[in-house]
Amino acid sequence: MTLVRKAMAENFTSNPMRIISAFCRDTIPGKVYIEARRADDVVKACNGLAGVYARQTTSLHLIPISEMA
Repeated sequence: MTLVRKAMAENFTSNPMRIISAFCRDTIPGKVYIEARRADDVVKACNGLAGVYARQTTSLHLIPISEMA
């Protein structure tokens, strides 16, 4: 299941996905960037996706807000 399909399926439930945006770049293979307020929301979004191994917050690389602008 892709991230977009998962977000659309959970959008109208009582517990929707809390991600703001998600993207990948062709120049950086194997990386997916997911924007959310909390790291737990990113882990929840990644659970059940094939090939995504962010199962806990310690495996995430958080980018400072000052670098995201």
